[in-house]
Amino acid sequence: MNQIIAQFELQTKLFKNATTAFNEADAGKSTGEANHAKWLIGHTVSGRYMIANILGLNQSEPFPDLFSNLKGIQKDIQYPSMADLTKDWDAISEKVIGRLKEMTDADFNAPEPFPHPMSDGTLKGVFGFFAHHEAYTLGQIGYIRRIFGMEAMKYN
Repeated sequence: MNQIIAQFELQTKLFKNATTAFNEADAGKSTGEANHAKWLIGHTVSGRYMIANILGLNQSEPFPDLFSNLKGIQKDIQYPSMADLTKDWDAISEKVIGRLKEMTDADFNAPEPFPHPMSDGTLKGVFGFFAHHEAYTLGQIGYIRRIFGMEAMKYN
């Protein structure tokens, strides 16, 4: 689990690197049928809230009508501003990573709360899948940056 926790720590930083410098118009533009940056960003934050709740932290995500329960992008919806979508990232990330660092091997080997694509039947598998999915989504945000002529996301 140390590697998965380290991945969440890195992605906490990368999220901020990937989401900076978007203007509101470009962040809400979709190319073809692709998700726009605002949806991807809200989805990523929602994922951290989902992890928090799996960990028993009882956190309420800020935009459940738009993102909870893995809800897909909705056409003709005005998504919140970039500032509103990203404002809780640091706080929820600190709570999630702090709790993950407190857990024992027995905690990580507890039964999964729901099936998922990397299922090994444990919470460890759930967190491994979330770490992968989050990285995948951050890559999409990075690609959208380039589509709109922005500088590539930085790792530092």
